[in-house]
Amino acid sequence: MTTAVASRTPETRPATGIPPRWPGVVAIPLAEFGKSLDDPDFDLWFEAFAERNSDMAQYEVSGTGHLLIREPVNHYGAAYELRLGGALLNWTDEHGGMAYGANSMFILPDGSRFSPDAVWIREERMHELELPENYPFPRIAPDFVAEVKSPSN
Repeated sequence: MTTAVASRTPETRPATGIPPRWPGVVAIPLAEFGKSLDDPDFDLWFEAFAERNSDMAQYEVSGTGHLLIREPVNHYGAAYELRLGGALLNWTDEHGGMAYGANSMFILPDGSRFSPDAVWIREERMHELELPENYPFPRIAPDFVAEVKSPSN
């Protein structure tokens, strides 16, 4: 993982076809929606799809070209996410940088789009978060990522 990089080209992207298999996650090939990670409008389509269906589940995209539909976390998981985010925010107040919670999304160099429970980016890298106006998600591999363990992750 590196910083603010565009999606890999099809020649360098991992082979598609093998969906991630995790309990509580449904993986649907993007091709079933007529989409791929290389579509120039993919991020706008994905943002609109997730917004239209936000009351149903959480959505991420794997580097293998699968839409991942996650079941919502249970009440214990939600409580742990809040505690984790609060601790990271307190740490960030002391050490600088930027902290993000579970509703943020990041595009990794392999083209995957994930929303970790807690993310931190160093102060020195904040300039990398500047995005074109029409681009909804930052293309950056965060410096710190934490995920509360649950059946769907």
